[in-house]
Amino acid sequence: MTVPTIDQQGLSSEAMLKMLTDLKQYMQMQQDKTRESQFEGLIRKREQNRFYISFCGHFSAGKSTLINHLCGKSLLPSSPIPTSANIVSIANGPIGAVVYERDEAGDSATKKSIPLEELAAYCVDGKGIERVEITHELPFLGDDGVLLDTPGIDSTDDAHHMATESALYLADVVFYVMDYNHVQSEMNLSFAKQMKERGKPLYLIVNMIDKHREEELPFSTYREGVASAFHAWGIKPDGILYVTMKAPQHPHNEYGKLRALVAQLIAQGAELSSYSVDEAARHLLEEHREARAQQLAPRIAELDEAMRGEGAALAEQRAELQRIVAAAKEEPQRLQAALRREVIGIVDNANVTPAATRDVAQHYLQSRAPGFKVGFLARASKTAAEATARLDKLHVELVSSVSTQLERHLQSLLREAVSKGGYSSAPLLSPEIDAIHLELTPEWLAGQVNTAAVFGNEYTINYMKQVANEIKVIYRKKAYEVIDLIMDEAEKSMKQQEQAHLQEIASLSERLAAYDGIVQLKAQEAKEDQQLYALCGSVRARLPELPDLANLAVMSDNEPTTVPLPTASIDVVLQASHTIEHLDQQGSDASIDVPSSQVKLPRADEVKQRAAAFLSAASTMEEIPALKQIARSLADKANRLMNQTYTIALFGAFSAGKSSFANALIGERVLPVSPNPTTAAINRIMAPQPNWPHGTAKVTMKKQEALLSDVIYSLELLGVKVTQMSEALQAIARLSPDQVTAKAKPHYSFLRAVLKGWSDAEPLLGSEVRANHEQFTAYVAEESKSCFIEGIELYYSSPLTDQGIVFVDTPGADSINARHTGVAFNYIKNADAILFVTYYNHAFSHADKEFLLQLGRVKDAFELDKMFFIVNAADLASSEEELNGVVKHVESNLLAHGIRHPRIYPISSQNAADGKLKKDQALLYSSGILPFEQEFTSYAFQELSQIAIQSAEAELQRGIHALDRWIKDMQSSDEERSKRISHLLDMQVKAMNAIEAGATEELQREIRREISELLYYVKQRTMYRYSELFAYAFNPSVFRDEGRDSKTIMAAAWKELLAMISFDLEQEGLATTLRIEKAIHSLISAEYVKWGQIIQSFVEDYEYEGFEPSTLPTPAIRVEVEAPEVSIKLLSGFFKNAKQFFESDGRSKLKNELERHISEGVSREMIKLEAKLIEIYCDYLEAAIQKYRGLQLEGLEEHIQGSISALEMKVDYEFLYAKRQSLAVK
Repeated sequence: MTVPTIDQQGLSSEAMLKMLTDLKQYMQMQQDKTRESQFEGLIRKREQNRFYISFCGHFSAGKSTLINHLCGKSLLPSSPIPTSANIVSIANGPIGAVVYERDEAGDSATKKSIPLEELAAYCVDGKGIERVEITHELPFLGDDGVLLDTPGIDSTDDAHHMATESALYLADVVFYVMDYNHVQSEMNLSFAKQMKERGKPLYLIVNMIDKHREEELPFSTYREGVASAFHAWGIKPDGILYVTMKAPQHPHNEYGKLRALVAQLIAQGAELSSYSVDEAARHLLEEHREARAQQLAPRIAELDEAMRGEGAALAEQRAELQRIVAAAKEEPQRLQAALRREVIGIVDNANVTPAATRDVAQHYLQSRAPGFKVGFLARASKTAAEATARLDKLHVELVSSVSTQLERHLQSLLREAVSKGGYSSAPLLSPEIDAIHLELTPEWLAGQVNTAAVFGNEYTINYMKQVANEIKVIYRKKAYEVIDLIMDEAEKSMKQQEQAHLQEIASLSERLAAYDGIVQLKAQEAKEDQQLYALCGSVRARLPELPDLANLAVMSDNEPTTVPLPTASIDVVLQASHTIEHLDQQGSDASIDVPSSQVKLPRADEVKQRAAAFLSAASTMEEIPALKQIARSLADKANRLMNQTYTIALFGAFSAGKSSFANALIGERVLPVSPNPTTAAINRIMAPQPNWPHGTAKVTMKKQEALLSDVIYSLELLGVKVTQMSEALQAIARLSPDQVTAKAKPHYSFLRAVLKGWSDAEPLLGSEVRANHEQFTAYVAEESKSCFIEGIELYYSSPLTDQGIVFVDTPGADSINARHTGVAFNYIKNADAILFVTYYNHAFSHADKEFLLQLGRVKDAFELDKMFFIVNAADLASSEEELNGVVKHVESNLLAHGIRHPRIYPISSQNAADGKLKKDQALLYSSGILPFEQEFTSYAFQELSQIAIQSAEAELQRGIHALDRWIKDMQSSDEERSKRISHLLDMQVKAMNAIEAGATEELQREIRREISELLYYVKQRTMYRYSELFAYAFNPSVFRDEGRDSKTIMAAAWKELLAMISFDLEQEGLATTLRIEKAIHSLISAEYVKWGQIIQSFVEDYEYEGFEPSTLPTPAIRVEVEAPEVSIKLLSGFFKNAKQFFESDGRSKLKNELERHISEGVSREMIKLEAKLIEIYCDYLEAAIQKYRGLQLEGLEEHIQGSISALEMKVDYEFLYAKRQSLAVK
């Protein structure tokens, strides 16, 4: 129902208070305690004439800092770590602070005064403290102005959401504060849309614009992008302001305009407050209606379920029968009236005296005239006979006319009526119809003659009229009598039919009892709505004209409304980048050598020198036939070492600054950097190749099938099903932002980009495109291009890439492409190093946490610790203490995700890039990147290379030992050599038989046991996370979407929970494959060594190649947990309204109910996954056994043949000795 509005200034203050009081009493009567309390708050606000300006935004968007600057005092704790955990209000008044402490039950709060210096601890206590009220000498707020600081809207804590909601309904104006780098996040767009839908004056504040780099993106372009993003979602804020607290002199800083705006709004406070209270009351009214509907929903659903969807059809059937019964009751009377009308029509229109009959009548009447005679003689008898003859003729003529013109028509009419009625007594009515007949006699006709009349033409006419009228009267009467008989039959028939219909109606009514209950409930709803709207009234306040930002005078800091805080500015040398572990060991005074502005890598050159030496040794050994296997192995290891590349995968959220950090490492601005999501595909940066010179890029376009799959997936999330690209493009064109939920907005953006770029991209799909650097930048940064790209390889020369390092810039963990979990996992598994980049003042998102959890799962499966954690934009730190606090905070978060002893580096990518480009040693040093580069290059070129060098060195020594043996054998006597040859051949046969005899069944059983045990714990860990994932799926923020009903929201939350559980199992499954591979390598390695030892027990001087595990492909793991028995009815049965669900026991009961169904679904998926992994890895195991046993047999054969060749003196002693000497200097 739409609330009627009258565009007026609104109610008077007294009328408004009465309306609020009436609505509060109504809520009290309806036992809606939540709304009752909120109306009480509106009444109190109205009575106190308070004007509230609410500051909302993400954690660490800078709300508290901004409020502190407006107040000119550090009243609120501010930190890059999330601080405000409850509502804090700030008003003008005597200096002091009051907190409201919750009791243990959380039902009430106790007021307590506290010193201002203890305020910080209370502001961050979201559980024990309900709200905090601060008063201070703040004349710019006047007597009525109040500033509200709220918890971050991205919190998943129920108490935080409730606190934010309680602030919003009182807020008269909302300032929504956003980090410069996260403006276009889906949560920002969703929240802004909700505020506008509530009618709140909304101002967007883009904070921290000091992060902007004009050389990367013109600020005007950035502003246009922000405005366009909100416009695309149909959001029209009342203003957008760009501010920075860190750089007051920034050319685009509009902080002065913000202060002027606040002052102007406070001046308009009374008008804005009236409007806000009126809007809030109406919003609460709608919330009550929704809550009531949600309370009734389970009962309606139960009744609807009882009808099994047949209610509407059966109700229509009953209504039709009722219409038939009502019509049937009137049918006899209607039939009688209708037949009588038709009889009258037939009778009145019947021409029973046509002209011919009138002529005969006139001839007859002449015979009745006085003096009538026949013949000259005029005999009386002859005259009488003539009169009789004329009468008879008239009689015949008239009877014929009456029969044809009247009688037959009446009988036909009534027979048809009887026939149509289908009366059971129709045969009895037939004689009655036949009896509609008048026996006209000559005598009757003669009797109608008025002998006193003057006979002539006039009388003939009158006579005929008289006769006709008399006949018609008689026929009408007879017809009416039959009609009455028909009506009696119709009534009898109606009664019979009515009885049957009434029985059927009664039967339907019994079946429709549930449906009637629904109708009654809805009727009651409509009645209550009328009562509500009557209380609310039709006079609606109008939003006053808001200040025009374009013409607003900018307030300088020395104007008296506020005392500005000094801007925190320090030169922090980011020594925290030695990692926490190193800080603890070395202390903050640890010195760092400052190299030149470009990274020097002497270690890489040493690696290549060693590789060259190994290649030379391999070439020497290849000249000796018996050393060819060792030579091949050594050459292979040397070539890998010579051409070794180091894949460095960068992960992190979309605005963590991965691209900026990659630029800092490369030393040039290679990748485009934007505060908007850019990396939609995998970007690889590597050294130039022969056909790909510096600055060129190979762009691999998606295949049409892959693109269609992505498009179908995104459309399905928006509730649209298609199968072909042509259908998809039409569907995308019809999409509207209003149809899209907050979580689906990235998918909407992706689809719009596909539509925009389709015509250009279609011919290129499935191909490789060569691009220059300018084109590369467009492919990466423009979403209408990047959405079609599978991956890009940029060939770029830099100190790091030239040494073999390959950078891989991945889509954000929160990207829509994150569903391709296998791609990310393969980089985690196969990359030589993983760099996880997080932003200095951002809390980890849900997607970040899931990714870190996966890193924690697999960390111990790697031989080396290859993970590095970058805290980007560390130059935002206002002090070294704050910097180390942030690093400690990141460390504790990593520890919570299973990552112990992490290497954490706070770095300023911007300063690092600027320092390298400008050759500014001080800026480069302060950026914090140098310690990271030192440790990272040491890891890449020492730790990683050392393994390969040791392996090659072992092969070289194996070859040298073989030469030493052979040289020694050649110095033996002929007899000794002959015995030695026989012994070797005998031992070879025995050794071969011994290792061939080994059974593999026990190894197979061991792997099966390992997989079963690993998956058992997978289920345990997933179910351990169930409570966390349930709370995330069913959290208060999802119920803010006022465009959807509770059933739809519950269904969507359930679907998301299933998806998260499935995702968790997939990630666990992928991590499990690493553990299985490790177990297989351990088993095979043990068998390989055992075979070598067996051979050595027969051939004591045998040396075998070191074990190198094969790289196993990661199997595709797809998990889809299902619980078909969970219906919408079951879900909605636990939800009456948001208060009952979150604050009472609704959610906990649903959680317990769903846990059983989830557990059963997980078990089913684990059974399938176990069977799949056992089949795959048992096959791998069998193949590996054959491979590595073959390597030992091949090594044995070469060893024996080499020894025999030496013993038989088939090779020149001097030749071998010279080669041995040559190898000694390699």
